[in-house]
Amino acid sequence: MTELNDNTPVFCTAEIPEHVLNDFFRQAYGAPELADEGIDDVGVLINTHDVSSITRPTKVPVPAQTSFPFTDKSPEDIWEFSQQNVHPPIFNRALAIG
Repeated sequence: MTELNDNTPVFCTAEIPEHVLNDFFRQAYGAPELADEGIDDVGVLINTHDVSSITRPTKVPVPAQTSFPFTDKSPEDIWEFSQQNVHPPIFNRALAIG
């Protein structure tokens, strides 16, 4: 699937190397409870303040990131941003922060 549909937002609070992001999403999608069901699109990297520009789940290989707008933000800052700016079809009731 290539559409957003209750995808869990993933925020980076530091500059994360491309290979680490790839490993993260590869492992997340490789979880037996997802892989056994053929699910490979549950996460979306939030790498911009303009969330409306995100139109599909993040897949491996993750494109090289040119900015990390949430660097050094606290979990509380990210939660507040999410509640104000992340709306369905992206799931905004749970977050992954790395």
